[in-house]
Amino acid sequence: MVSDDWDAGFLPDTQQSRLGGLRPVSPTLVVVDYAAQRSDWLSDVLLDLARRKNGQPLRVLILERAAAGGWWERVERQHRLSEAVPIAAAQYRQPRELGGLDPNELRQRIRGVSAPRGATLSSTDVEDVAEPPPASTPTAARCGPSWQRWTG
Repeated sequence: MVSDDWDAGFLPDTQQSRLGGLRPVSPTLVVVDYAAQRSDWLSDVLLDLARRKNGQPLRVLILERAAAGGWWERVERQHRLSEAVPIAAAQYRQPRELGGLDPNELRQRIRGVSAPRGATLSSTDVEDVAEPPPASTPTAARCGPSWQRWTG
């Protein structure tokens, strides 16, 4: 997704090693999904990003089905105070648990968002958004041109 002000996109696990070195040319939002599965890596990269002093804004939106459990404590580095402080200082807000949408409501919302923008979605398009392809699908097919531009 690209706006006039911010670039945004999902970070595929196959590209996660590039986040720490990312130096965006415009404000950027990176979405990390299934964060519990990558909590050790995520903790390392968030510490590096929290210590960064200059450059364009780079925000990381962390998605996981539940904030409870040891993965979140690892991400926040609660076991290392000197490292937990910069991560906490860079954190916008505490985790927020959101309820999910039932599948029919999700599909209705996808159509509702696209219609006012003049987009006509086929049932296949709606399904691709509601249930994205598996991680085994090549990155370019899953993430589109924004992510390719960041990593190219």
